[in-house]
Amino acid sequence: MKKSSYSIFKFGILIIILGLIQSCSISKKLMPVVIDTDCPPVMDYITSDFFQLDSLFADTFLTSTYSNKSIVVANAYGLINDIRDLKTLKNTEIKLNSNDSIRLAIIEKARKIDKTLNLATLEIQTLQTFLSCNNLKLIRTKTDLAALNDKTRSAYTNSAIILGVASSALVAGAVLSDGELNSGSFKDWVGIAGGLVAAGLAVISERVNKKVSLSHTHNAIASIWNDNNDQGIFTDNTWYLLNQPSLVDSSELSMRDLIMRTWETSKSMLQDKDHMKYIPTIIGDGGKYTEEMIQLRMDMLEEVKQSVEEISRLLSLLTYENN
Repeated sequence: MKKSSYSIFKFGILIIILGLIQSCSISKKLMPVVIDTDCPPVMDYITSDFFQLDSLFADTFLTSTYSNKSIVVANAYGLINDIRDLKTLKNTEIKLNSNDSIRLAIIEKARKIDKTLNLATLEIQTLQTFLSCNNLKLIRTKTDLAALNDKTRSAYTNSAIILGVASSALVAGAVLSDGELNSGSFKDWVGIAGGLVAAGLAVISERVNKKVSLSHTHNAIASIWNDNNDQGIFTDNTWYLLNQPSLVDSSELSMRDLIMRTWETSKSMLQDKDHMKYIPTIIGDGGKYTEEMIQLRMDMLEEVKQSVEEISRLLSLLTYENN
């Protein structure tokens, strides 16, 4: 073999070694061990007992002023007696035409109700903040994981290109010997091996799907899925409202039921049966997540957030009907 071809041969060997070192080092690049996606807990400002709704819906004194939805919300926040008293005072004022003591009593009662509604709104806002905070952390994590996957795929692809070039160089070095074609089998083995390794790296690059460990001990999805609020993610008032079918138009389903149905029937969520295998991780305290799993968790949390936003709108409805 001539010196020039021998140099090509050595160069090819060096390139292959460098390519293999690079490809082996790729798999060692990992995300941080555990990312905590938990957020500050929801504040509970109101404690109340609930009346039976059937008796409240049958009370024409209430239903003549308040919709069934507003009655349910008032019941959730312990306002039934207050809104009943307020209506009684307003009716009394009408009968007496003008009475300062009645007018003052109306103002005081309305102020008390408004204070409770403001606290209820604050509770809902802290829950919305909790859910938004969770999703923002997931968005950042998914973005970082996607960037790492792209970087890893590029590294494998570059390694495949390098190995392809190196195997070609080795074949060239083996083919030329004293200016004549070398008919030995060495060049064939080098060409085949180099091609197979390069192709293998290209295939691996397409299958890169790294995982990251997430922690979520305060798990709103688990509460909805298990129909259990033992974690205290939701306040008692909010949990009561999420489980009341009277708040959903033309349906016997509660908001929690609708969340479950949306999860189970959405193509991007659990209608895809392959996604069901992720549920044990998603409703647990944490685990290893791929990009796809993070997106699924984000979508499921978004459905919970939309129901919480509906409760916020219902509070506004009660405020409107109370004035």
